Amino acid sequence: HCDPWIEIGAFSNNDDDLPVQNQVYVIVPLQIIPSSSSSSSIRDNIVVVATTHLKAKEGTENERIRTSQALELRRKVENVANELRTLGWEDVSIILLGDWNAEPEDASVRSILERRGNGGLEMDNDVGIGDKG
Repeated sequence: HCDPWIEIGAFSNNDDDLPVQNQVYVIVPLQIIPSSSSSSSIRDNIVVVATTHLKAKEGTENERIRTSQALELRRKVENVANELRTLGWEDVSIILLGDWNAEPEDASVRSILERRGNGGLEMDNDVGIGDKG
């Protein structure tokens, strides 16, 4: 059984060239409990859900801020997923959602989706990305 916990935080400002921002994120690991007719082990399935509202408004500096925030969120979510794997969870999925204030081709979105080593996050093209706002 997975003890529920939630991480709520504000993005750090690791880039001294960027102004301090007030955007936040929430990360929650949730256990998927199979139906009684399922043959899956309960300890095999967990999903890490994260949501945020990245920096709004267009412009090069705001896209740099969004990219920095997106990379930080990706790193934090991957760290949670990796920690769960070390605790014995075999199937850990990740869902990232929120208001990205970006288009699919923007650096902030690409930084989340790019592959690194054996990992990487992939966008479900059936869901897609909503309108920039």
